[in-house]
Amino acid sequence: GGAQLRHARPMVRASLAAAGAALLGAAGVGAVAPTRQAAVLSAQAASSPQAPADFFVLVQQWGESQCDQKGKSCAQPPSADHFTIHGLWANYNDGSYPSFCNSSYPFEESQVASIEDELDEYWPSFGGADTDFWKHEWEKHGTCAGPFIEGELAFFKETLQMAEQSDLLNALLAAGIKPSDSDEYSPEDIVEALADGLGVTPAIHCSGATGIGTQLSEVWICVDTDLAFIECPSIVKTTCTGDIAIPPVPSRVAAT
Repeated sequence: GGAQLRHARPMVRASLAAAGAALLGAAGVGAVAPTRQAAVLSAQAASSPQAPADFFVLVQQWGESQCDQKGKSCAQPPSADHFTIHGLWANYNDGSYPSFCNSSYPFEESQVASIEDELDEYWPSFGGADTDFWKHEWEKHGTCAGPFIEGELAFFKETLQMAEQSDLLNALLAAGIKPSDSDEYSPEDIVEALADGLGVTPAIHCSGATGIGTQLSEVWICVDTDLAFIECPSIVKTTCTGDIAIPPVPSRVAAT
């Protein structure tokens, strides 16, 4: 998720490797040597630590919208009681981001055994096995959370705690915004309701399910390196336009 923000600039490793290859080519080195030296540059860049994050984005999703995007063929029914977690993503202020920061620490399910019931409930996958989803989020994003969050268990526990603190659905309900088959809301009203509940202004992203219209898909909350909610940098923007639906879960469950 988050292609607009998260792919604003090429990764450092790829840039270093490409720059090295270009320099070698410009120097007129023979065909074999550039290949070897570019490989060395690439290996050195890959082993270099990526800079710590400037901030994080806590991304939560409305499950029914995710399922509608998949033609109502989700791996499991979404919750009607709360948003669920997509991830906690490290980001830089210039719009680029670190990823896959430490291959020495692959996901181990045993590390999260003590909180696995909570993860099943609040961090489910709608496209496959939960553990595959957690593995992806840890290896791509969680390994980049240090030194602010150290270790797999701490990463998942801190993210669960922040999601619980945000209480997105209740913030919407308090403003009279509720999942509905018929009601639609403006992006401004949804963001304002969420901001009243959170104390900071989030960004929202929408999906356009075929034949259904625009639906609230994700809420992005910016988090500083002390793990407190903050106002988002200008690069994190709401992308929804027009009237937005928040599809109710019971209508889908009744149809299955």
